[in-house]
Amino acid sequence: MNTCGTPLLITEITDRSTDGRTLPFKCRAEDGDLYYVKGRSASHHSLICEWMAGH
Repeated sequence: MNTCGTPLLITEITDRSTDGRTLPFKCRAEDGDLYYVKGRSASHHSLICEWMAGH
């Protein structure tokens, strides 16, 4: 999401990370920045913990 809280459109999947347990995808969004995007291998619990730690 951007700073306004609206979702960003992923325009390109560039690679897959070799780091981390869930092996997230490296993606480019419509704003031109690169983001890590986690797939189905990430559990709800781990996503909630990560969100809480980030906020």
